[in-house]
Amino acid sequence: MTDAIPWDVVMAFSVFSAFVFYQQLHLKNFRGESRTAEVVLSISCFLGIATGIVFLVRYGLRLGWLSPLLLFGISFVSKLVVIALEVVFASRSSRDNILLSMLGFIGWPVCAFLVFSYMPEVTE
Repeated sequence: MTDAIPWDVVMAFSVFSAFVFYQQLHLKNFRGESRTAEVVLSISCFLGIATGIVFLVRYGLRLGWLSPLLLFGISFVSKLVVIALEVVFASRSSRDNILLSMLGFIGWPVCAFLVFSYMPEVTE
């Protein structure tokens, strides 16, 4: 993409934000009887959001503030595209959201690791 926002960062951050989004959606519509499951999901959502904010701030401090704003915008648009495709090609059943939410327990930490490891080094 550019030197400031490489494609691997864009892809990893977009997938990361999608996993966190589906966990937030599952938490919002949580109808489970297990209070423990709700608490674990809440903690995962909080940690995912905090990780995303920390990454964007660190990215901004390292490379300038336009880069994280563009990255956030690109990931937002990619989530809209995924949601639109989901609506067009599949019924938006709660089972699908739960599956994506459960995958998020492993998915967003892996993507977070990738995003931080793909962060470009500043050379001056």
